[in-house]
Amino acid sequence: MSPELPSTVQLAEAPELAALHILEVAIATAERALTAAHPNLDELADPTAYPETSEWLADAILVHLTALEVAVHRYRTHLRARTRQSCPADF
Repeated sequence: MSPELPSTVQLAEAPELAALHILEVAIATAERALTAAHPNLDELADPTAYPETSEWLADAILVHLTALEVAVHRYRTHLRARTRQSCPADF
């Protein structure tokens, strides 16, 4: 599922949400495309198997995409915490 597009108000408070949204959609698209192109990636865990170079590279990309997803999630969490701290109590 793709993340929800940030609202105008959210973008006014944190313009970087636009880039993060595009990045999240690109990550999800890349993950799905690589998994579709290489359906046997789960089998790469076998140490006796020697995967084709494209499968090995796809797996490496997926590992990095997962790390990038985590970083984006942490950044969004930080933004939410910052927004809550800056809102007045009666807002």
